[in-house]
Amino acid sequence: MKIELAYTYQEINPAELKEKTCVVIDTLRATSTIITALHHGCSEIVTAESISKALALHLKKEDYIFGGELCGKNLTGFDKGNSPLEYTKGIHKQKVILFTTNGTKTLARVKEAKEVIICALLNVEAVAKWLATSTNRSVLICCAGTRGKWSLEDFYTAGALVSKLLILKKNLLLSKKASKARYFYCLAKNIYNGQIKNLFSASANGKRLASLGMSDDINFCSRESVYEILPVYRNGVIKQL
Repeated sequence: MKIELAYTYQEINPAELKEKTCVVIDTLRATSTIITALHHGCSEIVTAESISKALALHLKKEDYIFGGELCGKNLTGFDKGNSPLEYTKGIHKQKVILFTTNGTKTLARVKEAKEVIICALLNVEAVAKWLATSTNRSVLICCAGTRGKWSLEDFYTAGALVSKLLILKKNLLLSKKASKARYFYCLAKNIYNGQIKNLFSASANGKRLASLGMSDDINFCSRESVYEILPVYRNGVIKQL
């Protein structure tokens, strides 16, 4: 199995994905929010790559909750934002339309892939276990990034995934970026003595969220492998496998 890594969704070439398994990561916060919502009973999440498309979807799907953010801030008229803490209660059997600054754009970019799996630090071990049993020979880890630049928390999560997969599966071929992510994960985890909330707080996204009064989101998203669920994205819809 070959493991490749994209630092941002802008690096991804949709034309090259038809035979690939894509693992989408947006740890602060879209994929963490998706995972949390599904864990707490959300039945499905429909994603939109723009506010206009989200609004158009909402006109067709009036029984859906409207969730999302732009540049970290909640949107007027939306039922919920993009904080995973908002999706721990009152979400059972609900359906959600979700728009976010980077995460849902990443999902739109990989929609032609053979398989698309949703990953964050919250469920990274579950994703590694699933990949270890996969027969697909080509995996692309797709970090969402932030406004076209790599994000530390996505890179760290990608490294965690590669590190755990190496323990579970033999004969992996890692790209240079995937190898760097694994090294960064091991080094950072040691330096921060497992207190990854401090690492995430020092990132550009972490600082921005803290400035918006959302430090609790950083703490929540920095926990490793607390959920066993595996969300799958198919035909624009995310459900638990």
